[in-house]
Amino acid sequence: MISLDSIQDKPFPVSPKEDLYTSAPVPLYYRIKEYLSIQIDSGALLPGDQIPTEEQLSELFQVSRMTARRAVNDLAREGRLIRRQGIGTFVADPIIERQLTRLTTLSEEMQRLGYTGLHSRILAWRILRSSPPVAKLLGIESKDPILRIRRVRYTGDVPIAVQTIYFPEHLVPGLESQDSEKGSLYQILEGRLHQRIEWARQRIEAVAATKFHAKWLDIAPGSPLLKVTRQSFLADGQPLEITKTYYRPDRYSCQINLYRDQG
Repeated sequence: MISLDSIQDKPFPVSPKEDLYTSAPVPLYYRIKEYLSIQIDSGALLPGDQIPTEEQLSELFQVSRMTARRAVNDLAREGRLIRRQGIGTFVADPIIERQLTRLTTLSEEMQRLGYTGLHSRILAWRILRSSPPVAKLLGIESKDPILRIRRVRYTGDVPIAVQTIYFPEHLVPGLESQDSEKGSLYQILEGRLHQRIEWARQRIEAVAATKFHAKWLDIAPGSPLLKVTRQSFLADGQPLEITKTYYRPDRYSCQINLYRDQG
């Protein structure tokens, strides 16, 4: 954790009296926000470092705790800081910006972007009888066996997503929970099935976090989440999976390149 002494030694104003802004007046909370941003951008604060408490910031800048809280909340909303309930506030890893022009798993995309430390916590790994809606999407009969996986995805010790995955059981015989830590499930299944996963249908929507998702994502119930529902298909046209993933929007974003039709 960065100390108050080290903060005071930095060449940035540490109180409203040491004003580097010479044009329009600057709100007090913004000075704290800019100070912390400079600390992060310069590398004085690194991902995973704990920042001073709101009480320490208010004392340092001679402002109210409400003013300090506003600065910290702004940076948390922007994804630069992350709050951990009962522990403190820390510098966040860079937001994962995912391209939606290619069919990849999160593991594959993270590898492409150079991220390390992606891992999973398996919440449930069970063979069940399929409900009619799931069976229809998977191209099987109602009550046919399916494999249902529930897991939390982490970067380091920060949860970024909760997933529920459904597979027709006959396409994944012998698949075990340890396999999910060996890399991309798509790559594992393509090797076992000797068939490419050809395409997918995907939907993205904004939802509010349930108590279940809030618990595992370390956020408050009702917080906004990105829900991504995917149905993928093998080269022969068989549906392979249905995946519902709930992402923290402060840790994950999507980018889509659009091109205007010619003529």
